[in-house]
Amino acid sequence: MKTEFLLGAALAVSLGAAAPAATLSASEILSQFSIVTAGDLDTNQDNYGRAYVGGNLETSGKADFANRDMPVSAYPDVIVEGNARGPGSIRIGSGGTTLAVRGDVSVDTVQFGVERTGEVLVGGTLSESTRQNINNKETPTFDGVRVESGLAGDAGFEALFPTDMVETLNRASEDLSMLAATGTATVSGGNTLNIDATSGGLNVYNFDISDFGGAIGQIDFSLGATDTLILNVSGSSILFEDNLLGLQAADGQRIIWNFYEATAVDIDRMVYGTVLAGNAALTNSTAIEGNVFAASAVLRGQVHLQPFAGELPPTDPAPVPLPATLPMLAAGLGLVGLMRRRRS
Repeated sequence: MKTEFLLGAALAVSLGAAAPAATLSASEILSQFSIVTAGDLDTNQDNYGRAYVGGNLETSGKADFANRDMPVSAYPDVIVEGNARGPGSIRIGSGGTTLAVRGDVSVDTVQFGVERTGEVLVGGTLSESTRQNINNKETPTFDGVRVESGLAGDAGFEALFPTDMVETLNRASEDLSMLAATGTATVSGGNTLNIDATSGGLNVYNFDISDFGGAIGQIDFSLGATDTLILNVSGSSILFEDNLLGLQAADGQRIIWNFYEATAVDIDRMVYGTVLAGNAALTNSTAIEGNVFAASAVLRGQVHLQPFAGELPPTDPAPVPLPATLPMLAAGLGLVGLMRRRRS
């Protein structure tokens, strides 16, 4: 089931008072979104899930999103608070339908894996060259990609943008950083750090980034089938270049790397799990089997879809409002923010 947001009809009735908003917790954000940045995102990679970009989306190549089946969300598949720009293209894969940009859009092309349910929704201006290069646009005789611009200030359009996603994840990172350790890593063979997370619940290990340096070149994990592993790592500058052993791709759904002090994170080896680095400029050159949250990100490696499915403490923050007007918008066919569901 895919959710399609259709904007463009004139507002037929007043929205009145906003309905009480539901909320997204940190766990839910990390399940529904693979990439969240407070500021700019620069990518030329295949990014398998949804993305929320708090600044500008810079397309230095093909920026590919939502090309796998994803957990259901009330939000569009790519949300950009600033502008989408650059010489590259944006592609929404077969798992998604909707690109929503609050600012302006000027990229080479916008493509959709499933063109008949695609939507390009723009608050500002859509450059004419981009408009001409949107594949399979809707016409009076063809049910193709719906394209709307100049939507800023429209209640239905504004409801598509969450308000506190970054704050929620920053608070989650802070809360996790204060958890007491439940285990202590051991060293074997002089170069292998061993982490056991088989307690059957929440496992917490606290490190300084220097613990991964020196002779240490690899980290060997034992992760139980129902365990969640929180790795709190202090330090302002993170260079991650250790090999990770003992993990499968799906294990990334139950691991969090919390770089809560970092202002720079450079990932040079494959990482399994969610990377929380809300104050950091993050770069990667290898794949991440999980999610990314950063102040800004330059992605030169893929971000694979591993929706968070672990356990967080009961304090899991949850102030992110869902689009409060969506139930009302869906109730009347003439409303600007009508939400339509289509089966894939």
